[in-house]
Amino acid sequence: MRKFCLLFIVVSILLGGCVSTNVQVNSDIEMNQADLFYIARYDDSLGVHEAIEECFLDNGLNAESVYNAKSIPPTETPEVSGSGFYIAPDIIVTNNHVLNGESEIKYYQKGIKHSAIPVFTSEQNDIAILKGESIDEPYFKLLSSNAYSVATPIFALGYPLSDILGNEIRVTNGIVNSMTGLGGDTNTVQISASIQPGNSGGPVVTEDYEVIGVASSKLSDAYAIAATDSIPQNVNFAIKSDIIAFLASQYIPSDGGDDYVDSLEDAINATVKVEVGGTELIPVKQYYIDFSYNAYWDLIHWTLSRMKMECLDVETGDVVAAAKFSGSSFNSAATIAKNLTTELIGKLYGLQEKSEIE
Repeated sequence: MRKFCLLFIVVSILLGGCVSTNVQVNSDIEMNQADLFYIARYDDSLGVHEAIEECFLDNGLNAESVYNAKSIPPTETPEVSGSGFYIAPDIIVTNNHVLNGESEIKYYQKGIKHSAIPVFTSEQNDIAILKGESIDEPYFKLLSSNAYSVATPIFALGYPLSDILGNEIRVTNGIVNSMTGLGGDTNTVQISASIQPGNSGGPVVTEDYEVIGVASSKLSDAYAIAATDSIPQNVNFAIKSDIIAFLASQYIPSDGGDDYVDSLEDAINATVKVEVGGTELIPVKQYYIDFSYNAYWDLIHWTLSRMKMECLDVETGDVVAAAKFSGSSFNSAATIAKNLTTELIGKLYGLQEKSEIE
């Protein structure tokens, strides 16, 4: 009987290797299919990241491969309110993400509540065009990107953090830092004017009150720390007015109307607070999957003698789950990676208990 048990243990080690997990299971985390997982693919000559990504997808989770942590795109915190601005007597521009999929929108112009409906939305460009109440006062002129450059002084108008700061419009100033955005994105510009939740969708204007873009996002401190070990200093982005002009061309007056904003008072009156209601927003978490391994060819396929995986919370940079494999196995590298990924998912969402299998 003793010999049989010893043989069973030896065979088990050869087939499965040694799986050891040394992090506490967070049973408070619920499995959220809106969560985003980014899988590292740097230094992965075997393409193991593809097996890891496939395992996440098989479990109904959102996953994609990125080169490293620096390649993770920033995400906007879901907002229940944002900003917008008139580009025609009855046409308002805002960010698509501000609408949160709603078809009936409320907005405030000069403190008065109105209703609007989306007439065009673009998730790819993060632009939404609304048809609202017609106003008999100036609206914003869209300025071509050829008409301004780096170091152009700008102002951002909007209603940031209205639940804390109140419903007064806020104005921040800065300059154009770059004519491109994150990763060299030519559809956006980088600006130094502060952007906070609620600023999204608001106008970014020159000293002549001409719009150069729509305030859209800022670089996450947590993301920058995870990627560069440093805190970013006021790195914000706006979608270029060229994109707005192209997408909204059929809604902009073509009859030579030029009742454009030319003062701060006009700019404030043409900037609105946008609200969406009745929808419970589900917070989206971003996770980064980092891993390393040692591989060898066993005359049948590539397999692993060691693999370590870590799941990091992009917002905080903390390791929230980890798992590792070591030993010998008849399984392929892809199979080992999938097994370890399944274990990691279980530990992240509290679906299995902490284990130590020797």
